[in-house]
This record gives sequence, C-alpha cells and structure tokens, in this order.
Amino acid sequence: MVMRIQEDISLASYTVIKIGGPARYFCDVTDANELEAAVRFAAEKELLFFVLGAGSNVLISDNGFPGLVIHLRNDAIKIEGETAYAGAGVMMPRLAMVTVQVGLTGFEWGTGIPGTVGGSIRGNAGCFGGEVRDNVESVMVFDTKKVTRLAQAPAERASFKLQATSCGFGYRESIFKKRPEWIIVDATFKLKKINPATAQNIFRKIQKKSKERVEEQPIGEKTMGSTFKGVTASDDIIAFLRRANIAWQKGVNRRGFLSAGFLIEYAGLKGCRIGGAEVSSRHANFIINTGTATASDVVELVTRIKDTVKDKFGISLEEEIQYLGF
Repeated sequence: MVMRIQEDISLASYTVIKIGGPARYFCDVTDANELEAAVRFAAEKELLFFVLGAGSNVLISDNGFPGLVIHLRNDAIKIEGETAYAGAGVMMPRLAMVTVQVGLTGFEWGTGIPGTVGGSIRGNAGCFGGEVRDNVESVMVFDTKKVTRLAQAPAERASFKLQATSCGFGYRESIFKKRPEWIIVDATFKLKKINPATAQNIFRKIQKKSKERVEEQPIGEKTMGSTFKGVTASDDIIAFLRRANIAWQKGVNRRGFLSAGFLIEYAGLKGCRIGGAEVSSRHANFIINTGTATASDVVELVTRIKDTVKDKFGISLEEEIQYLGF
C-alpha cells in the first residue's frame, strides 16, 4: 500500500468532540516505512507535523493546522506467551478484549480508555485503578530528528526500543510529552496467564463497571474525555476545603488525587455554557459539544473554569487535553 498525502482535510471528523479546521496536509500511516516517508515529506517542505490517534483527548483550532497531520493506523496485535505486542494505532478496548480472550490478565482496565495505545502511553492513561505504566514493558520509538538529519537513513536506523523504566511515567505524564520528536510506533505489554474462564469473569466485572460509568459520565457524547488532571490532595488544600465545609473525601481517588470534576462541580459550573460548549451535567470534568461548538467556545469555557476554580479554592487546574493549531 502506497502512502497518500492529502491536502486541506477537515480534522473535525477525526476527533471525538467533532471540532477542528483543516490540516494543510494529511496522511494515514500503517507501518514504519510509511511513517518515515511522512516525516521526510514534512522535513523537505519544512513543515510542522502532528501525530493523531483516536482524537479523543485533543482540541484542534478552528483554523486547523498548517502542517502535516500523521494519522496512525498501525493496529496489529500479536500475542506470544504472556507478552502482548500492539501497534500505536490499536484501540485500548480492543487490546483489552484480545488479551482476555487468550487468557491473559492485567490489562482489563484498558477497556475504559477510549484512545489508542500510542496516545495512552504518551499520557500514561489510566482507568479502574490501572495505568499504562503498570503493564508496559518497552516502547518502540521513531526518532524523527534522525530522519531529518540523515537524508537517506532507513526507517530502522531512526527507530529504537525504550524500556518502561526510561519512559518517565508519572500521573498522566511520560517522557514523550517532553520529546515531541519521538513518535511511538508500538509497544510490548507484560501480562499474566490465567484460566480463560477466570479472565472472562474479570472482564465481565470491568464491563459492568464500564456500563455504570455511562450513568456518571457523558460516554458516547462529543467530548475530549477528561479535560483537566486531578489535583494532589495536599495538606494545605484539604485544610482549605475543611474550612469551607466541603466534603473533600468524596473527591479523592485511590491514588490520592482530588478530582477536577469534584472541584468544578463545587464551583457551581455544571451546565455552564459558552456558545455550543457546555460543562457536562453528568460529570463536570467533561466539556460537551452540544452540536454547534467551536474551538474558541471550548477555549473560553476552559478559561472560565480555571479562573473560577482558582478564585474559589486557590487551586490551579492543569489541562489533560492536548491543543493543536493554537
């Protein structure tokens, strides 16, 4: 299959929130050779590039992106013993289902992540008490700077394996956020073999939790997922909430972070709307495109949320979403 570079492609349909202007150039990439060709194209034209996965945690400008958008579609999965190999374009729920079907446990939590393996590694995505760093063993990385420096360098010379211990995983963080020139190609996950019936039972429990989430979160609607990161529940913050007679315990998760949605709700912002963008009435950490929202509407609403939470609680919220074209 020959990679095709397209021009002036609307990006709204490639995001879950259905917002975004056109990409000057756009291409689907399914393997390392196509990735190399795409990066070389951008280098030759002196363009910025952006790697797009499921588009579930990104806000794209109404003006679009003046460079090349590389849409990762490498979605192969291979199982060997207790190891799962997955391309960066594999959807997390699919990987979770495949591993369970072959009697592997440890990745069931991935069914709650509406994104790709690549995007989930970049943000150390987590759900139901699990995180990417709990399972990932190594990541195959494509260093785009090597391609731009070595005009005739084959793809394999630009690729290297990074062990999980070197990925700098933290709460919704990884080294890949600090090294934009690195593109995640695929990853290896270490799991455990169990009785298939037991694995299916675990998976059913996770599926039940997923269904329960639909009642608590705007699953299936046009959103960007969680808009803000949780906040470390420091002694100062807890003391402030106690003085304000706020039942802060309800907002702290098992990892000790205070839910951004909890703070936004207490700030009275559920249902707050600017243009076509609205804070979800189900879960305040989700912003919904009600049908006519623009990126400008969302940015203005994000700013209002941050300002209001800062004024009421003295807490600075940090976005979990990624911005493109601003």
